[in-house]
Amino acid sequence: MRTVTRAIAGVALLAAAALVAPASASATTADDPWSLFKITKLSYTKKAKPGGYVTYTFEVTNKGPHAADYFDVGGVLPPHVDLKKKISYGSGDELKCYIDGRNFFCPNDFILEVGDSTWVSLRFQLKKTAKGTQTGKVGAWVYDIPAGAENLDRARLREQNLKGWEMMRTVKTAVVKKK
Repeated sequence: MRTVTRAIAGVALLAAAALVAPASASATTADDPWSLFKITKLSYTKKAKPGGYVTYTFEVTNKGPHAADYFDVGGVLPPHVDLKKKISYGSGDELKCYIDGRNFFCPNDFILEVGDSTWVSLRFQLKKTAKGTQTGKVGAWVYDIPAGAENLDRARLREQNLKGWEMMRTVKTAVVKKK
């Protein structure tokens, strides 16, 4: 009985797909972000000893085509970061940064016009057992706010499952042996 049911369901799906007209070539896609961000002025520690300090400093620039009002600057720390130690940061435009496990993010409360930039500098310590290459990411997350939702608070916007884009660059730090 199951094979008959599956066959009927398969035929129904094929028939429904045949009835759907193909999309026209002139239709615009909603897959493009509202604003494109570029990571500029990226500097980071290239080599560190186990238990040593690593610094990430980067700037994100809004390349347009529109002003960005809902974005977060941040990234992912390497796997062997010592989360028990203090992680310090500095940022432009008075951004407040938060650490959640290995993720760090700095939500904005301002509009970043096309061509404008903001920056974040982060300093953390590796575990004493760290070895190999420690890989992290830095950049920005950009979200698409639907029309009419501009005045909702961040908690309500997060409940809406907004479409977002991750614009990141990978940073690698080689852990060298102690001498």
